[in-house]
Amino acid sequence: MRELGLKFPKMFLCSCNWFQSLSRSEYFELQGEHADEMETSLLLYLQPELVLPLSEAGDARKEKIK
Repeated sequence: MRELGLKFPKMFLCSCNWFQSLSRSEYFELQGEHADEMETSLLLYLQPELVLPLSEAGDARKEKIK
């Protein structure tokens, strides 16, 4: 967003951290980063066809992007 703000200074840019409005621990047991339990649950609800079965998803290690 910072880069877009510099490129388009007259554009109104807004974001919302709605996922921080409640404590994760009330709803999710596992802590994580990218593609954690919360993100996966949300994506399963919104776009389930985009989520791989656990047998195909990998072991969640950070891999280098080429």
